[in-house]
Amino acid sequence: MTFISRKTVTYTFIIILTGLFLLFLGNLIFSTQCYASVDAYISNDKIDILLNPDGSAEYTETQTYSLGSSFSSIDLDIDNTKSAGLTNPRVLLSQDGKLIELKRSKSSIAHTFNFLQDGQSSKFKVFEPSSNKEKTLVFMYKLHDTVTKYKDIAEFNQKLLGPGFTNPRKNILAKITLPKGASKNELKAFSQAPFPRECKILDEKTIEISASSLNPGSILETTILFPTRIVPISTNIKNINALAEIINREEKIATDLQKAMENAKVTNLPSSQASAFKTTSFKLLLLITLLFFWSASMIVIYFKYDRGLRSFFKEKYFRELPGKYSPAEMSYLIHNRKTSTLDFLATLIDLVRRGIFKIDVQKALKDKVSSNSPGIDYIFSPANGNLVQGLKAHEEKLITMFYDFGGLPASNAFP
Repeated sequence: MTFISRKTVTYTFIIILTGLFLLFLGNLIFSTQCYASVDAYISNDKIDILLNPDGSAEYTETQTYSLGSSFSSIDLDIDNTKSAGLTNPRVLLSQDGKLIELKRSKSSIAHTFNFLQDGQSSKFKVFEPSSNKEKTLVFMYKLHDTVTKYKDIAEFNQKLLGPGFTNPRKNILAKITLPKGASKNELKAFSQAPFPRECKILDEKTIEISASSLNPGSILETTILFPTRIVPISTNIKNINALAEIINREEKIATDLQKAMENAKVTNLPSSQASAFKTTSFKLLLLITLLFFWSASMIVIYFKYDRGLRSFFKEKYFRELPGKYSPAEMSYLIHNRKTSTLDFLATLIDLVRRGIFKIDVQKALKDKVSSNSPGIDYIFSPANGNLVQGLKAHEEKLITMFYDFGGLPASNAFP
């Protein structure tokens, strides 16, 4: 059976414990959202929306990406849930002051884009390799039946930015242009977002919504109310009065969002990110706690298992025996003046160690009487052919006995 030392077991346990700790630490670090430093973000996001008399909306979204590392593709997700679908997808690249239209493809060839939609959402995927620089892309598309006509009011209610984006955004500006035919006093505009933003009616057909920053997971939604006469050929019609209900709904949303922002209690952090911030704080606290217990465990393991044993003997220490005692003499003294057959063997081994005797090993002859298999014979003989002088009495007696029982002639033992 193989013997494993206590130190080997200790080191193995430490390696396993350290590996598990580092694995958890890596998972903790890479799963933690960091809002202070990102490799890529949208430094400017301008959304122009043109509402048509038929209730459709033509979108032109200009995004400027600030890239801190290499990227092979850029994504844009569109929410289709409050429309009848998306058509005319286009992507243009701003380069040297010119707009270059990218081709739509089903592959991942550079300078092309894919477009996918499943009824609930649409997705642009632009294959435009970039590294450590700014890049501006223009996304163009058309959403159908974005306006709902009621008896007393027409409503445009859409998510300008949904929760599907992964890169932080700064300097967000959305401009919605309505068809002609309404006065400024007839317009109402609401902006639902759990972070500071501005929603302004500039004139009789222009509404502007702006925000300084937007982190992943946030939503920017708007509701605009206007007379039904400016969308005369809109086909999304509901034959009910809805103005009072919509206003009450928007006031309730505004109150709930205000409470959410007050409860967040995080300076300059959107309330939609408060839970993520709290999760990050919890993870950091957990990390510090685990680091403390890991360090304590390493210290306990070291002092209990790995540190050398401390000797409580304070007197002068002699490494060697105070005299030249043979094994038989030491055994005689230790075992209360008693000897055993082990002393006989120990004396022979000691003579071999001192170079007086040597041991030869040979295969024993097969027993002629029995059918036992041959074993091993150990032959003791003088190392130099003759025994030396100056042996102790018990050693000489042992050698004499050894030769008298079938070794070399006794006359050769002591010349």
